[in-house]
Amino acid sequence: MRKKISAILFYFFFLISCLLIPLIYLYVTLNINAAKNTSLSVSSVSAAQKQDTTTPSDTSGAPSDNTDRQDIPDTEVPMTEMTTVDADYFDDALMIGDSRTVGLKEYGTLGNATFYCDSGLSIYDLENKKIMVGGIGKVSISDLLASHTYHKIYLMLGINELGYDVTQTFEKYASFVNFLQTMQPDAIIYVEANLHVTAQRSDSDKTFNNVNINAFNQKIATLADHRTIYYLDINELFDDANGNLGTQYSNDNAHPLGKYYAVWCDWLMEHAVVRDGKS
Repeated sequence: MRKKISAILFYFFFLISCLLIPLIYLYVTLNINAAKNTSLSVSSVSAAQKQDTTTPSDTSGAPSDNTDRQDIPDTEVPMTEMTTVDADYFDDALMIGDSRTVGLKEYGTLGNATFYCDSGLSIYDLENKKIMVGGIGKVSISDLLASHTYHKIYLMLGINELGYDVTQTFEKYASFVNFLQTMQPDAIIYVEANLHVTAQRSDSDKTFNNVNINAFNQKIATLADHRTIYYLDINELFDDANGNLGTQYSNDNAHPLGKYYAVWCDWLMEHAVVRDGKS
C-alpha cells in the first residue's frame, strides 16, 4: 500500500515539475527582455537629448538663436547703422590728431568739441607730449582723459609715422586705442583713415605716398568691432577717380584748403553712431 502511495506522489510531483519548470523559464525570460527594453529606451532618450539641445525652428523656417554671442566672430556682427547728427553731437567729443585735425579745429564746425592736436603729433610722442587745449591749458593726454569724460573720441594719426616700420607703428597705435578704452570705457571710438596725398606728391615721395598710406589705413580698419570702435574713411569725399587727393581740394598736395574743412565736418555729422537714441 505504501509503495502505491509513494508511486502516486512521485508521479504527481513529476507532473507538477513538468508544468512549473516551463512556466518559471518563461517568466524569467520575459523579465530579462523587459529589463533590456527599458535600458534601451533610457539610452535612446539620453542620446536624443545630447543630439538635440536646441529649440526647434519655428514654422516660418527661421532658425532659433540659441547660440552664445561670444562664439560669433566679429565679422558676423552687423555694423551699427550710421546716422546724421547735429553739431551738438560733438559737445562731448575729443578730437585727437595731427595737422589735419588742427585744420578741423581752425576751420571746422564741430560745435564745442575738445581738440587735442598738433601739426607734428605722432603715435610715438603722444604719450609724453603736452599740448595746449582750449579752456583747459597745456596738458598730457593721460591727464586730460583722467580729468574729463568723453562719449566720443576721434583719432587720426599715422601720416607722420610713415617713416617707421608699419607693424611697429600699428602695434603702438592699437595699444593707444586700448588705453583710450580703459580710460574712457563709455566712449565710442572712431579710428579715422589718414587722408591721401595728391598723385603728384604720391608719385614723387618714397615715404609719404598713397601706397604707404593705404597700407596703414588697412591696418587701422581691422581695429573696428562695430560695437565700440568704428572706422571712418574721409577719403571717399576728397579722392579723385584714381584714389588720390583731388588737386582741386589742396594747394600743398597734402592738406585740404580751409574752406573744405566745413565739408569734412558735414561728412562727419552724416557718419555718426547714436546709442539707444542718445547722442
